[in-house]
Parts: sequence; structure tokens; C-alpha cells
Amino acid sequence: MQDPPNLQEGTQVGSMMYHDNDAYSKSMGKERHGRVRGYGLGITPLSLPGHGSSQPIASASTPEDAQELTALRLEVAELRRQREDDAQERAALRAEIAELRPLFENFRRQ
Repeated sequence: MQDPPNLQEGTQVGSMMYHDNDAYSKSMGKERHGRVRGYGLGITPLSLPGHGSSQPIASASTPEDAQELTALRLEVAELRRQREDDAQERAALRAEIAELRPLFENFRRQ
């Protein structure tokens, strides 16, 4: 019978201790720096919840930053309004083209 692994040998990751001789470590191999086991490819400790935000919250640390942030938010709102206006104009032009297309086809046949 095999002796239990020495509790001092192994790798500690967070609150978990991975022993070099246990079945899990033998099947999974050595722990790799910057990776999280069992989550698939590309997952790092920082991408998990509770390890920092993936999208920083916009905040201003100085009055100048606050002013610039407000100006940028207003600019984004204006650009969104312009995009909506452009979409409505395109829809109106498409409808007009749809009305004129049969007239053009009739003119071409003559």
C-alpha cells in the first residue's frame, strides 16, 4: 500500500494545496502559472469574478477629468441621436427608391 503524500510537499494555489503524488496532480500534471484548472483554455485568475473588473467603471479623479467625462458623454449621446436620424433618413430613401423603381422600369421599356 502506498504511503499518503507528505503534507508539506506540493503546490499551494489560493486556498487549495495540490500534492505532487495525489491522483488529481498525476492526471492533470504540474500547475501552470497564470492558468486556472478546470475552466478551459484562455481563463486566467484575473478573468474570474472577484479578481478585478473586466470593464473599468468610468470615474473622474480631478475636476478636469469630470468635465472631460461629461463632455464625452454628451458627445456620445449626440452621436447616437445622429445615428438614429441617419437610420430614419436611409429608411425614407429606401422607400422612395422602391416607389421610383417601377416608374424607371416602365420608362426603360419604352
